[in-house]
Amino acid sequence: MLLENNIDSVQNDLHEMQPRDRVNALLQFMKFVIPTQKAIELENRVRQE
Repeated sequence: MLLENNIDSVQNDLHEMQPRDRVNALLQFMKFVIPTQKAIELENRVRQE
């Protein structure tokens, strides 16, 4: 995997970033680790007998 093969470089790059940039980079990485939720639409149907 790309990240696993370059973990030392990535850690060094993150360490050299400003805190705000570091947080943004970590948030971008999280998109590939944590599944995103999608909005769903519910339809409520009532049966009348």
